Amino acid sequence: FSSVDHAGRYAYGNQPLITEWNLARFAETLLPLMDGDPEAAKAPVTAVLMSFQDRYQAFWLEGMRSKLGLVEASDGDEVLFDDLLNLLRGENIDYTGAFRALSKWLRGSDALSDNDALHENDGGLVGALQGSVTVPPWVKRWKDRLDEEGRDALVVADEMDRVNPIYIARNHLVDEALIAATAGDMDLFETLLDAVTNPFDQRDGFDRFTEPAADAFNNSFKTFCGT
Repeated sequence: FSSVDHAGRYAYGNQPLITEWNLARFAETLLPLMDGDPEAAKAPVTAVLMSFQDRYQAFWLEGMRSKLGLVEASDGDEVLFDDLLNLLRGENIDYTGAFRALSKWLRGSDALSDNDALHENDGGLVGALQGSVTVPPWVKRWKDRLDEEGRDALVVADEMDRVNPIYIARNHLVDEALIAATAGDMDLFETLLDAVTNPFDQRDGFDRFTEPAADAFNNSFKTFCGT
C-alpha cells in the first residue's frame, strides 16, 4: 500500500498485472546472461512470461479454495471468489475477519452479525444474518459448494482456521506501536509481535488486534512503497 499510488497501479486487483510487468523488467536484465546474443534469449524468456497469468490464476484459485474450505475444483469457483471480493468491498467488510467469521458461521455461530470488526454498517451480508433464518445468497452458494463435496462443516471450519489468520499487522496498530517505541515504550510492539507470530490462535485479551482501523485513521494515514 502506498498513499501516493492514486491511480491504483499496485491495487489488489492490479497486482497480477504489475507482478508480470516487474518480472518482465527482471527478465530483461537476465538476457545477456542467458545467451551471448540477447535477442536470441528473448523467445524462451517470453514463453515463460506468457505462462505467468495462467499459473498465477491457478495458484490464486487454489489459495482461495483453501481459505474457504474447498478441496475440489469447480468451473464456477472463479466467479464465486470474485463475487465474494466484490461483496466485501461493496459492504466494507474486513477481509481478514470475514474468513474467520465464515468458519464461525459453519459452527452455528452468528458471528457474521455480532462481530463489529467485520463491518461498518448493518446491511447486506452482515445484516441479512442478524436475527434472521435467511442465509445471504453468496453464503448459500458457498455452502452449496461445501455440501457438494460432502464434507463435515466442523472439519471444514477447523481447516479454514488453520489457513486464515485472525491477527495481522494492521497499519493503525503498527503505527501506534512505532510511535510508542520511538518514545521508549516497547510494550505494544512486543504484544503486536506476539500476536502476529501466532496469527491463527485466538486468545483472550487480544480483541483489539482483530479490529479494522477507524475511518479517521484510514482517511489520514500516509505510507509509501519504501516503508
